[in-house]
Amino acid sequence: MKKRIKIPTLSTDWILLGFVLWFGSGIYLYIFTQGGPKPLYSYIMFLTVLFFYLLSRATLNIPIFNKKERSFWSFILWLIAYLIFVMVGFLYSSYSEIAKQRLVTAIEIILLAGSFTYLMTSSKALKKVSAAMAFLALFAAIINFWDFLHPVFTKSPGRAAGFYINPNESGYFIALAMVAGILEIPRKQRLFYLFACSVGVLFTFSRSAYLMVLIAFIGLWQQGQLRGTYSRIAILLLCLFACIVTMGVFTISLDKIADLLSQPSTQSYLTQDTQVRFGLSAPVSEDPSTIA
Repeated sequence: MKKRIKIPTLSTDWILLGFVLWFGSGIYLYIFTQGGPKPLYSYIMFLTVLFFYLLSRATLNIPIFNKKERSFWSFILWLIAYLIFVMVGFLYSSYSEIAKQRLVTAIEIILLAGSFTYLMTSSKALKKVSAAMAFLALFAAIINFWDFLHPVFTKSPGRAAGFYINPNESGYFIALAMVAGILEIPRKQRLFYLFACSVGVLFTFSRSAYLMVLIAFIGLWQQGQLRGTYSRIAILLLCLFACIVTMGVFTISLDKIADLLSQPSTQSYLTQDTQVRFGLSAPVSEDPSTIA
C-alpha cells in the first residue's frame, strides 16, 4: 500500500502567522512612507506563497478546497458580490487616478481577505491567528501611547496612530483585533486586555473608533465573554466609553477639563484638533482621511 505524503501544515501555519503579523502591524506601510518598497510587493509575496501551497496540494492529490466549509464559501460569495459592486462603481466613475487607486485597493483587499480566509480554515491555524491578533492589539495600543506622548508616526500630531499613520485606521484596527483575539486571553486577564486596548483607542481621539469599541463591548457582553468576576467592572468601562463618545459627538465643553488641558504641562501633547474633539476650541481643517 502506497504511503500518502503529508504536507507539513505546521510550517504553513507559521508562515501564515508571519504574514498576519507583517500586515496586521502596519509596519510595511510605515516603511513605504519612509521610502521603502511598495506594499504591492508584500501582497505579491503572500499570494506567491499561497500559489505554491495550492500547487503542492494539487501535486500530491490532496483536495484544494473543502466543500463542507459552508462559512468559507459564504464569505467567498460576499467577496464576489463586493467585487461586482466595486467594478460597477468604477464603470460609472470619472476614471480619475483616485477612482483607479480605489479600484486597485479594493481588489487587493478582496484577494488578501479570500487568501487568508482559505488558509484559516484549519482550526490550528485559526487559533494561532487569534493569538496573533491579541498580540497586535496590545502592541498597537502600546505604540499609540508612545506616539501620543512623542509624535513620531502619526500624520496628525496630538492624535496617536502608531505604524498605521492614520489615527482612525489605528483605532479601527485595535477595536477589531481586540475582538478577534479575546478567545485566546484567559478570562481572569481579559479585563486588563480590554482596558489596555481601550486606552490605545482613546489616544487616537477617533469618535468612530470609540463607537466601534462600544459595539465591541456590547457584542462581547452579549456573547458571554465578559461575564464572571469582573463583569461589573466591564460594565463600568463600557459606561466610561459611553461618556467619552458623548463628549466627542456633542463636543461638550467642560470647564474642569478645559482648565486641566490648558495647563502649560499638557500643551506639548495636544493640538488644536485634539482640543476640538474635547470641545475646547474652534474646528481646524485637517486631512479629510483623518476626520471621524
